[in-house]
Amino acid sequence: MFTLNSEFSRTVGQPRTIRGTVSYRALGSETLDVPQYVPQARVVAISKETGKISTTTLTDAQGFFDLNVWADTGAYDILVAPTEGLSLVPQVVFEGIYDSSKTAQQTLSLNLGTIPKFPVQVVLSLDLGDQEPDFEQSDLRMRLSADMGKGELSLATPFALPQAKTADTLWELSLDVLPAVYDIELVPPPTSRFARTRISQTLDGTSVMYALSLNTKRAVQAQLLYRAADGQQRPLSNATLHFRPRSASSDEFTTSSDEDGRVFTFVDAQQYDVEVVPEPRSKLARGFYTITSEDPKSLEVFEWTLPDPTVVSGVVYDNSYTPQAGIAVQIHEVVGGSRRLIAEGQTSDQGAFVLPIPSSP
Repeated sequence: MFTLNSEFSRTVGQPRTIRGTVSYRALGSETLDVPQYVPQARVVAISKETGKISTTTLTDAQGFFDLNVWADTGAYDILVAPTEGLSLVPQVVFEGIYDSSKTAQQTLSLNLGTIPKFPVQVVLSLDLGDQEPDFEQSDLRMRLSADMGKGELSLATPFALPQAKTADTLWELSLDVLPAVYDIELVPPPTSRFARTRISQTLDGTSVMYALSLNTKRAVQAQLLYRAADGQQRPLSNATLHFRPRSASSDEFTTSSDEDGRVFTFVDAQQYDVEVVPEPRSKLARGFYTITSEDPKSLEVFEWTLPDPTVVSGVVYDNSYTPQAGIAVQIHEVVGGSRRLIAEGQTSDQGAFVLPIPSSP
């Protein structure tokens, strides 16, 4: 037990220092035995037992780094990684290379393996054919990855660097890369009619230009309806739709219905869970649907009628039975072992809430 005048002390152990250099062997160099030091690489140590990390640092001009970890915390992996999207430093994990139980200061030489010494300049061109792009050039993201040395070289950039230019539907981008076979992923915005596309391409500077293209998605139309008080079905206007793909190869996106309850959008060839959220003032319940799109050339119209709402109401009090205003209220249901939000709102000035949920047997 402590009082205001209590004194206590704790001895904090001295950290262990990890020092070393990051280098590689130059492919094609006459001096293959001479290490090439890597500047501006990010270095961090990660505990294999607890996952805790060391201090993080960047290598200097001579590839030198200096890290601190706590003593007697087990073995550590050391991660060497690039610092920016177009850095030509491969990411390499040196597993269990450092033991924090040793009392002597350890100096490590981290060799990234054999990689090309000199980059080459390549020009990537994107041909959209006779289709007009439905996104800005800066909205198209590109990722390139290749096995390099003992790890992987990863590059990431929008298709809109200062060197890029647009001429009709032909886009060009100039990049410096290390010669290798790259997996290239082109990622348009989720709502675009063009699909996320993956290709494999050897980029070695021997060609003047490397041609890329984008796959297209499947066009989908939907008509949203709800049952009005008179029993007739009416168009559901200005509803928000969340499209959630079941595969990580596609992105989640949101769109809305027009004044006539119509929806027109594009989806990849896979299965989507679709959540329809009416405007709060409509007092209508949410709807949940599933679509499967396999043929990218087909066009299908879905008709979705919202379930009839069941109203859940109540009042939120504190321990003194005072109504609580502005409290967030959510209602979930369990589907396939996972919780799904089916209604949300806030309490009124009198602590009351009224939430519509989908009717269920």
